[in-house]
Amino acid sequence: MNRISLTIRTAIMVIMTIFVFMTVVLGVHVLTVWQQSRSLSPEVRQALATIKDDETLTDSERLALWQEIFTDEDNVEQLLVFMRSTLRSGLRLPFIALGLAALLGLDIAFGIGVLVRKPIRNVSNAVNRVIQGDLSARAELPAPRFAYQEIRQLVTDFNTMAASLETMHRNQKNYLADIAHELRTPITILQGQLDAIEYNVVPLTVDEIRNLSRQTQVLARLVKDLRLLSLAEAGQLTLEKTDTDVGELLHDVALDFEVQASAKDIDIAVDTPDMPLILNIDPERVFEVLMNIVSNALRYTPAGGQVTLEASYTANNVVVNIRDSGRGLSEEALARVFTRFYREDTSRNRSSGGSGLGLAISKSIVELHGGCISASNHPSGGAMFRIVLPTHCPKRQRVDTSIHTHANPALPSNPQTT
Repeated sequence: MNRISLTIRTAIMVIMTIFVFMTVVLGVHVLTVWQQSRSLSPEVRQALATIKDDETLTDSERLALWQEIFTDEDNVEQLLVFMRSTLRSGLRLPFIALGLAALLGLDIAFGIGVLVRKPIRNVSNAVNRVIQGDLSARAELPAPRFAYQEIRQLVTDFNTMAASLETMHRNQKNYLADIAHELRTPITILQGQLDAIEYNVVPLTVDEIRNLSRQTQVLARLVKDLRLLSLAEAGQLTLEKTDTDVGELLHDVALDFEVQASAKDIDIAVDTPDMPLILNIDPERVFEVLMNIVSNALRYTPAGGQVTLEASYTANNVVVNIRDSGRGLSEEALARVFTRFYREDTSRNRSSGGSGLGLAISKSIVELHGGCISASNHPSGGAMFRIVLPTHCPKRQRVDTSIHTHANPALPSNPQTT
């Protein structure tokens, strides 16, 4: 019953009520006519019943009976009284029905007003609270049996909007706090080193200048990442799109990390089809996304492990999977891995952990290309990041052309940061 719209239920109730009222009015009219007919003499009632019900009478016999009735003045007087009473009752019938319909309409209008006024008033009060800054304000959702579906939908939409505003406001406050925290560390280090040099506690040497330069580079990278993320999230980041082979990008990324992977005794495997995976994308931006993800994969892959880069056609998309053989992601990390400044390992510092914005930037860049990115744990172990980019290319046969970059401990490391 709750699935039926309250409008339909109200209409059914109105129709049934009107039917009952009209039945009562007609019943009263019929009863009035019957009572008036009892005032006629038995002879007249008998004659009228014979004229009405006896089908064997001929027209002349019926006419004779009518003449017999009207020749008696008392009978004529009784018939005139009966006809006047019946006519008055019939004339009163529509006025009675109209009055009852008016009362019914007022009752229904009042009921509908009660059903609509209270939830609307609740929404209005909640809106005023939001205007005053209370983003936790919510309107009470009326029960399905006592509110129109449209009113319930209005309340639900308002509550959803208020929850979104509250979440955005909270995220904005957290974002500003995170930025302040991220800037404070390198600025504090810079200030301490400069104070030490100023008071001759530490001599101004080349190594000290190099340390100062390293902190300014941390600040510059953080500011650059913040600007890039802001532009990407606002949809104002310019994309220089061109037809690009995604398979070649994966091979280029593997080559860039060859030294770092070899130093950590990690194997990088690239698996792409033998046909080009041509997409109209910004190669530099997508390359940056791949570098961010592979850098994280190498950071959490133990020595002797493997990082796999795969690409293939799926329906109207090109799917890129980047998987490592590390410990995988925790439940919290799976939910927050693309959040600004989030680090699963809180002990990571700027020199080893990047700005904490790499994956958030990657998500925004992929979405600007009309794609999506997600993180999960592979059934065989390790974390896996999947990038889906749209294309109108037909699905082609996938052939394993894997290449492997084997570890070489003799090679120096070349750390990458996100």
